[in-house]
Amino acid sequence: MYQRMGVGLVMALAVIGCKDKEEEAKVVVSPPKMVLLSPEQADWLEAGTVEAKGDVTDASGVTVNGGAAVMKGGEFRADVQLLRGVSVVEAVATGKNGDILFKRNGVIAGDYADPDEQVESAMKLRVNQGGLDEVSALAASYIDPELLNAAVLDLNPVYEDSYGIWGWDAVTIAADVTEISFGPAEISIAPKGGQLELVAAIPDFWVDARAYGDVIGYDFDVIVSMSASEATISGMLSVGANDGAIEVSLNSAAVELQDFSYDTDLLPGEIESYILVDTIRSTIETMLVDQILTMVPALLQDTLSGLAPTFSTELLGAEVELAYAFDKVDVDDDGIALTLDMDVSIDGNGDKSYKGYLEAPKSDAEVDTHADLAGAISDDFMNLAMFQAWRAGMLDLSMNTDDGSLDALILLPFHATEGSLAVRADLPPVLVERDGALLAQVAELIVRVETKDSDLGSYLEVAVAAEVPVEVGLEDSELALAIGDPLIVLEVRDSDWGASNEATTKLVEETLPLEMLLGLLGNLSFELPSLLGLSFDEGEASRDEGGFHTLVEVEMALSGD
Repeated sequence: MYQRMGVGLVMALAVIGCKDKEEEAKVVVSPPKMVLLSPEQADWLEAGTVEAKGDVTDASGVTVNGGAAVMKGGEFRADVQLLRGVSVVEAVATGKNGDILFKRNGVIAGDYADPDEQVESAMKLRVNQGGLDEVSALAASYIDPELLNAAVLDLNPVYEDSYGIWGWDAVTIAADVTEISFGPAEISIAPKGGQLELVAAIPDFWVDARAYGDVIGYDFDVIVSMSASEATISGMLSVGANDGAIEVSLNSAAVELQDFSYDTDLLPGEIESYILVDTIRSTIETMLVDQILTMVPALLQDTLSGLAPTFSTELLGAEVELAYAFDKVDVDDDGIALTLDMDVSIDGNGDKSYKGYLEAPKSDAEVDTHADLAGAISDDFMNLAMFQAWRAGMLDLSMNTDDGSLDALILLPFHATEGSLAVRADLPPVLVERDGALLAQVAELIVRVETKDSDLGSYLEVAVAAEVPVEVGLEDSELALAIGDPLIVLEVRDSDWGASNEATTKLVEETLPLEMLLGLLGNLSFELPSLLGLSFDEGEASRDEGGFHTLVEVEMALSGD
C-alpha cells in the first residue's frame, strides 16, 4: 500500500509540476514604454553639457545619443554634449523582449542675439590696390576735352579789363578760351599715410584763347596759344564714414603745368601779354582742379557705397528689406578697409517662440589684401536672414492636390494621388561650421501628410531633422549657397497606419521624398553689386580659418573690357 501511495504521490507531483511549467510558459513580457521629458522638442538651450532624462518601463537598458543612461526607479538620466547649432537628442530603449523604442527631440544650442538689432561688423570689405587701379581707370575715362570745353563756355570771358595808360584814352581787353585739347588722361590712386594719394596726369595739354579789345585806338582780335607737355593734378583723398554713409573729400589739390609755353606774338606789342597769359593759365588750372574735385571723390564715394550688397532668396518668395550702415572706414598700406553693420527684416505673419538668432562667437576675419575686391560675410548675418524668414512664417507651408499647389506625384510613396501636405518649422534653420565645412541644419521640421485614397492610412505626421553640407561659390554675379548630400533623421510621431511609430518611421525613411522636403528650404544667394562702369570678372569664395565667416575674393574690370 505504501508503495502504491508513493507512486501516486510522485505522479501527482509530476502533474502539478507540468501545470506550473505550463503557467510559466504563458507569462507575457510587456513591450517597453518610454517618454523623453528633457530636453523637450524644439528646446532652446546653451551649448555644452545638458542632462537628458525621462521615464521608462519594461526596458533592459536605455542609451542617449549612443551613451548608456542611468536607470533608477522608472527614470533614466544621461549627460549629453550639445554643439553650437541644431541637433537631435535620441533616447533608445531596448525592451526585455528585444523590442526597440526610440524618441528623437530636435533642439537648438548656443548663444542668441536680438533679431531686431543690427548685426555689428556683419560684413567686412576691402578695395585693394588692384581695385583702386580699376576705379582710377574709370575716373580717367571721364576726363575728356569735350567736358572741359563745355564747362569753359560758362566762364568766358576768362579775362576782362579796362583802364587808362600813358594818358591815353581807356584801354579794354578781354579773352575767351576757344578750345582745350589733350591726350588720354591717366589717374593713379594709392594709399599713403592713412589717406589716398591722387595723381592725375593729362598729356599734350593745349589751350587756344581769343584775345580781343582796343589798345590805344587799335582794335584787335587774335588767337593766343598756350601749351604744356603735361598737366599734373595732385591731392589727398580722405575717406571716412559718417552717419552710416561713405564720405570722400579731396584735400590740398594742386596743379603743375610741365614745359609750359605760350605764343602771344599777335597781341599788339608787349602790352598785357604776361597778365593775360597768367589769367588764362590760372583759370584753366582752377577748371582742372574743379573737374577732379567734382568727379573723383564722387566717383570713389559712389563706388564704395555701391559695394553694400543686395539680398535675394528663392526660399521664400517674399519681400526682403536689407538695411546697412558703414560703421568704419580705414585706409592702410594695401587699400581701403570697410566695415558694415547690417539688418534683415521680412514681413510675415509667423507666430514663433524664440530666444533670438544663433550668434557666433566674436572673431575677426582675415580679409585678403591682394584681390581687387575682397570681403568677409559673418555667419551672424546669414543666420539672422534665415531666422527672419523663419519668424515671418515663410517656412510654414500648406499645399494640396485640390488647388494644384501639391503635385500628386509627391503622394505616390504614400499610395495616394489626392491629399494635402503641411509643413511647420518649430526651429529656425541655421548655418554652422564643422571641421572646416559649412553645414545648414534644421530640426523639428514637422511634416503632416493627409491622404484621401491611400490603403496605408489617412494621415501621417513626421518630425524631420537634416544636416546638409553647403558649398559656397560665385556664379552669375551671385554669392550662392548650394546644398550637398544631406544627413536625415526622421521620427513618425503620429499616424493611423496601424503600426508602431518605430515601424512606420523605418518605412517612411525608405519611401519619403526627402529631396522634396529639403527643397522647401530653397537656395540662399547674395547678389554682387553692379558698380557704375565696373564689373566683376571672376572670383571665388571660401571659409575663413576662424570658422565664422565666408570669404569672397573677386577681380574687377571696366565694363566692356
